[in-house]
Amino acid sequence: SRSNACAGNDFFTFHHADDKPGKIIFSLGVKAGHLRGFAADERAAIGAARIRHAGDDLLRRFAVQLAGGQIIQKKQWRSALYGNVIHAMVHQVGAHRVVHVHLERNLQLGPDTVGAGNQHGIFMARGIQLEETAKATNFAEHMLVEGTLGQVFNALFNTVAAGNVHARIGVGKGGSSLGKRLAGHGRRIPKFCRMPAGRMSPSHVPCSHNMVRTEGKPSLPGSISVASWRRVQTSILVGMPRSLERSRQLQQRAEKFLPGGVDSPVRAFRAVGGDPPLIVRAEGAYLWDADGNRYLDYFGSWGPMILGHAAPHVVRAVQEAAARGTSFGASTPTEADLAELAHGAFPSVEMLRFVSSGTEATMSAIRLARAFTGRKFFIKFEGCYHGHADALLVKAGSGMATLGIPGSAGVPEETIQHTIALPYNDVAAVEEAFVRYKGKIACMIVEPVVGNAGCIPPSPGYLEALREITRREGALLIFDEVMTGFRLALGGAQELYGIQPDMTCLGKILGGGLPCGAFGGRAEIMRMLAPLGPVYQAGTLSGNPLAMAAGIATVGHLIEHRDTVYAQLEKTSATVAEGVAQIARDAGVSVTMNRVGSMFTWFFTGDAVTDYSSASRSDTAQFAAFHRAMLDAGVWLPPSQFEAAFLGIAHGEEEIAMTLAAAKQAMAAVAKSTPLA
Repeated sequence: SRSNACAGNDFFTFHHADDKPGKIIFSLGVKAGHLRGFAADERAAIGAARIRHAGDDLLRRFAVQLAGGQIIQKKQWRSALYGNVIHAMVHQVGAHRVVHVHLERNLQLGPDTVGAGNQHGIFMARGIQLEETAKATNFAEHMLVEGTLGQVFNALFNTVAAGNVHARIGVGKGGSSLGKRLAGHGRRIPKFCRMPAGRMSPSHVPCSHNMVRTEGKPSLPGSISVASWRRVQTSILVGMPRSLERSRQLQQRAEKFLPGGVDSPVRAFRAVGGDPPLIVRAEGAYLWDADGNRYLDYFGSWGPMILGHAAPHVVRAVQEAAARGTSFGASTPTEADLAELAHGAFPSVEMLRFVSSGTEATMSAIRLARAFTGRKFFIKFEGCYHGHADALLVKAGSGMATLGIPGSAGVPEETIQHTIALPYNDVAAVEEAFVRYKGKIACMIVEPVVGNAGCIPPSPGYLEALREITRREGALLIFDEVMTGFRLALGGAQELYGIQPDMTCLGKILGGGLPCGAFGGRAEIMRMLAPLGPVYQAGTLSGNPLAMAAGIATVGHLIEHRDTVYAQLEKTSATVAEGVAQIARDAGVSVTMNRVGSMFTWFFTGDAVTDYSSASRSDTAQFAAFHRAMLDAGVWLPPSQFEAAFLGIAHGEEEIAMTLAAAKQAMAAVAKSTPLA
C-alpha cells in the first residue's frame, strides 16, 4: 500500500493489492462538498485520471454509473460518541464491488473542526463483502477526516470493527501514547501506517485514513477528557442489530423439506436459542450468512478447516480434480497417494480403507475388530461420540448430549446388548469390565481427547493404562481420531501422547473439508477385509477423487509446514482460550477451560471437568447467553456447551483481538444476567 500527500488538503490515496481476493484495489477520500483527489487501478478500466468537481452528489452518481444503477447491499452503523450515522452501499461492477461509504456528521466541535455535514468515500475491491469492508477492513481508513475532529474521530472510529482494531496512531511524531492505547491494545502497526524513514516530515504520519498535520500531541476537544476516551476504547461504534431476515426465510423454506430444517441436529441452535444464520460462503477464518453478516468462525466445519476456509491451493486442487470427473466408481491413483501421506503421519496405520464419513469408519473398525478377535462385546466411553451407528448410540456425546437424549429411539436393546459404556478417565472401571466380561471383549474404542462432550483431556497415565490393559487381555485398542487426527499434532493424539493403538479412525482434516473418513491399523488386521478376507465393507463414493484431492492438498501442506503450523496453532489457541477464561474470571463468571492443542472448551462451571458427568453439570443457560452475545458481536462458537471449539492457521492477531474484545462484553452481559447466589 502507498499513500501520497498533495499540496494543502488536496490529497488522494491509492492502494494496490495484486488482485488478491478481498483486498483493496483503490480508494477515494472526499471532504464534504469537494472531490479532492482520485487514483484508480488501471485494471479496473477507470484509468489513472484525476477528477475535480464540486458537490457530494458526484460520488453517488459516479458509483451508480459504475454499478449500472444496481445496489446489491446496504448497511448502516451509528457512532455512540457523536451520534454520526455511517451508511455503506455495495454496487456490483462486473467482477468488482464498489463500496460507497457516506458519513452523516451531526456535531460541531469548534472552529478548528470540519463540523456538521456529509463525508463520502468510495473504494473498490475484488470479491469483497460489505460486512468485511465496513468492519474487518475498517472502511473509515478510506475516509479522509480533517482537523481536530479528524484526529480524534479517526483514533476512535478505527477502534471499531467489533474489536478488530488496527493500531491507528495517525497523530504526532510516530503517534501519541493515547492513540496507541485507544487504537490497538499494543497490537502491531500495519506496514502502511509506519513512518518511512526520511520520506516525510515527523508531523505527517503516512496513514491513508488520516493525512492530517499535527504538532506533537493530539488536540482533544475540551469537552472530552482523556479518561472518557479510554472508557470507549473498542465500543465507539454501536452496531445496529444484525439482520437475519433472509436466513429466517431460508430456514422456514428448509423446514418444509428437511426435518427441523437441518441435516444435523446441532445446527438448529436448540441448545442456545435464536435463529441459526444460513451460511452462503466462507473464506479464511470467516463465514458470511445470507444476510451479509460476517462471523469469525470457531468451529471450522466441526474440525476440518485447520488451514482456513477456501484455502487457495485446496480449492485449486478440487477444481482441477472436478474438471477430470467427479466420481468414477473405480480406483484412482490419488487414493494410494493420500493413504501414503496418512501412513507417514500415523505409522501405526500400516494399511487403511477409505470411507465417506467418520460414522462409517468407526462402525467398520468395530466390525473388523470383532472378526479379528472372534468376540462380541466392545467398550466405549460416556460422552464419546463415534457416529450414529446403532450400537454406538449409548451414552454418546455430541448432538445427543446437546439435546439431552440418553439414547436414540429406533435402536433395539438387542442391538446394544454387547455395548459396554464406561466413564472416561476411570481406569478402575475398565479393569472391572474386563474381569466381568473375561475373554469376551473384542475391542475398546475411545476418543483419546474427548471432543464431543466438550474438550476433555485424558488424565496422566490414562491412555497408557488402556493400552496396557487391552494388550494384556487380547482386545484391540481403537483410537477414534476423526477429530484429533492431524489437529493435535500431525500424527494426532497418538503422536502427542506416545501411544500406539491397534486401529485408528480418521476423518475431517483427512478429507480437507470434503466427505471423507478412513479406518486402518496393523496389516494383519486390515487384511481380513474383503476382497482379501471375510469381513465385508464397501462404499460407492469411498475414495472419491474430489475428497482425495482436497485431502492431499491439506495433509500435504501440514506435512510440509509441520514445524510452523502446529507452533502457530498452539500459540494462538493458548492466547484465545486462556484470554477468554481470564476475562470470565475478571467478570466473576465461573468457567473451567480445557484445552489440548487447537481444540478447547469453556465449561460454565467452577469445578474441574474430567468426564461427561462433570461436564454435564455446566450451566448451559449461561453458555447459551454467552454464545448469543458472541454471535451478536460477530464471533461464532459451537452452538453447544458440549462441543469443542477449533481454530486454524487463518486465525491471527486481528482475530484474537476481535475475540477477546467480544468476550469482554459477552462475559459482562453474562455476569449481569446471572442471579446472585
